[in-house]
Amino acid sequence: MIQLLHHGFWLFGVSTDGQVWGRFDHGRPAYDSGQLLTILTLAVLAVTIGLLLVRMRSNFQTESKRGLFSELCRAHGLNGSSRRLLRRLAATRGLRDAATLFVEPRYFESNELPDALQKVQAELQHMRERIFE
Repeated sequence: MIQLLHHGFWLFGVSTDGQVWGRFDHGRPAYDSGQLLTILTLAVLAVTIGLLLVRMRSNFQTESKRGLFSELCRAHGLNGSSRRLLRRLAATRGLRDAATLFVEPRYFESNELPDALQKVQAELQHMRERIFE
């Protein structure tokens, strides 16, 4: 009977000398090379997916009309008020895409400016010089 009890304790991870063994010994977990390789692979995969998402996002911004306009403004160093003024100019000229202003300087012509933009004519001429020169 004692022999049977001894084997029963062994099955449940309890030794007969009063010590616990196995995963209950409060020892440090041991990592093998397979686990470390899995963690490293997951980290590389996460970084790769993150880089792909950033690249896709930047491509999407450049392919959209608003993204292109924002990128052109950033490239020419235009601030927020200049961007608003350019959008206003594009709207008064009837342009569907404000980025067209960066390709056609004729929209900045002072003699053809609508009355609403006559007050800011000097600013528009300054922006025209900044963009095209």
